[in-house]
Amino acid sequence: MNIEVFLPSEVIPEEPNISIQLSQWLCKVGDYVEKGKDIAEVTTDKAVFVVPAPITGTIVEILVDEGLNIDPKKPICIIKSKE
Repeated sequence: MNIEVFLPSEVIPEEPNISIQLSQWLCKVGDYVEKGKDIAEVTTDKAVFVVPAPITGTIVEILVDEGLNIDPKKPICIIKSKE
């Protein structure tokens, strides 16, 4: 089953005009990731956060390129669960 990965709620700023940028992917398409493993690094105007994998599986698609701003309502990647 494919699971869309969204930013964790603690990463999303309360102020609506704060931008969130995907600064670095810590994995690539085809990588196997364990639940809780850091898969991406995002930056806001105030802090740097890591995004953990919500499930164990394989990265099948990256939807946001490094350096681009993220819409917190849209997924950043898709992981195929091993189940």
